[in-house]
Amino acid sequence: MEIQPISGAIGAEITEVDLKQFRADIRAFLQSNLPEMIRRKTAAGIELSEAEYRAWMKILSDQGWIAVNWSKKDGGPGWSLWER
Repeated sequence: MEIQPISGAIGAEITEVDLKQFRADIRAFLQSNLPEMIRRKTAAGIELSEAEYRAWMKILSDQGWIAVNWSKKDGGPGWSLWER
């Protein structure tokens, strides 16, 4: 079976396999790193406290995910258009 690329904005391409793996990686990160209280509050539509928000931003920052449009050399994740 040949894997066909999915065309995206500005000619970016990603395969379905790549996209599925990226989504699986994000889900795994959230399962391992999203604090349960934040998970419950956001699922219920309850506003986070400043401390909870700052804690989550620190987790994302430590992962390099706080500025998703930035390149790796500038401290971002270096994501493609599809991944952003």
